[in-house]
Amino acid sequence: MQERRRRILRISLAVLFGTLCVGGAGGAAAVYYGPEELLGLSAEKSGIDCQTVATAKARDRDGIWIRQFIVTEPVDEQVRLRTALRVAESLRKVEAGHLIQISVLDSKGPTTVSGMRGRAIGAQVTLIPSPVSDAEKQKGEFSGFSMEGGAGSDGEFHGLRFNAKPEDLAAIAAGFDDATGCSNDLEMPAPAKS
Repeated sequence: MQERRRRILRISLAVLFGTLCVGGAGGAAAVYYGPEELLGLSAEKSGIDCQTVATAKARDRDGIWIRQFIVTEPVDEQVRLRTALRVAESLRKVEAGHLIQISVLDSKGPTTVSGMRGRAIGAQVTLIPSPVSDAEKQKGEFSGFSMEGGAGSDGEFHGLRFNAKPEDLAAIAAGFDDATGCSNDLEMPAPAKS
């Protein structure tokens, strides 16, 4: 009888050990195949369709500043960031902007420009094609962030903020086959003279 208990114990330990090994291997595979699958980078390589909500243009001594607010369907933080980057790249092709900033909002978010800030922004990309000032040169050509998770019922994002590495944004932008803007890009007004 005691031999039988030992045998059952050995079999139970073997099954437990095997389960841990297989589970550990699955975890190792997830790490190996890495952030592309886990963070959603394999989803839509250039983001998803979007709608332009508001566009503002202004001129300063260094050139034209373009700020655009766009809305997407509810998606994860990586897809929002890629969408903002794609739209920024599309504006770079058609506008001689000194600074281009794209902010992604949720469809339930604010409807006035004054409310389109803070937690209303789910992702944002700033593109400075030709940095002029020391602060711009230090910041670099690309910068951006994305908020973890989806928006709440109020259209605000309350997750953690992930700052993207400039080199990662540059690599993603270089991989776009054809950077396009949103499906209903608005006609932008001429910038005010200062």
